Amino acid sequence: MNAAHVHLITNHIPIIGLFCGLFVLLWGILAKNKSVVLVGTVLLLICSIGGVVANKSGEEAEDLVEQIAGVSKTAIHEHEEAAELAMPFMFISILLSAAGLFLNKRNHKWASMVTILLLVSSALSCILSSRAGWLGGKIRHQTEINAGTSTASPGIHAEEKERE
Repeated sequence: MNAAHVHLITNHIPIIGLFCGLFVLLWGILAKNKSVVLVGTVLLLICSIGGVVANKSGEEAEDLVEQIAGVSKTAIHEHEEAAELAMPFMFISILLSAAGLFLNKRNHKWASMVTILLLVSSALSCILSSRAGWLGGKIRHQTEINAGTSTASPGIHAEEKERE
């Protein structure tokens, strides 16, 4: 297994996992259920760490992928820039998750404020990592992303019409 494999395995964690963690955390906040808040906080902690792993593995994956014919260095650069924009929010989410777990377990007066900040930071992480993932998909999945648009290859449209 090389860095490209690790990157492909881990890059969905911050996108799908953060969305799920946000849903659980919001549910816990609205239901005023401390246990659900803690589960959401743990999910966000794990998924934010997964985002950092995906980002770190992307550096080495870039070296492997840019050697493949047909891979756009511009697409790689845009993907990398988008991922770098998400990283500060991932780190903030990690810190807020850890603080939230600590404070919620001790019923500290700042626990609810940290939980709300975690919700905001993780929402930004989720949005930014989703954009990075979409741009990353354009590196090797251009035909699937553009299927049904005017920029897709004619063969794709012909295959779609045959299925209809």
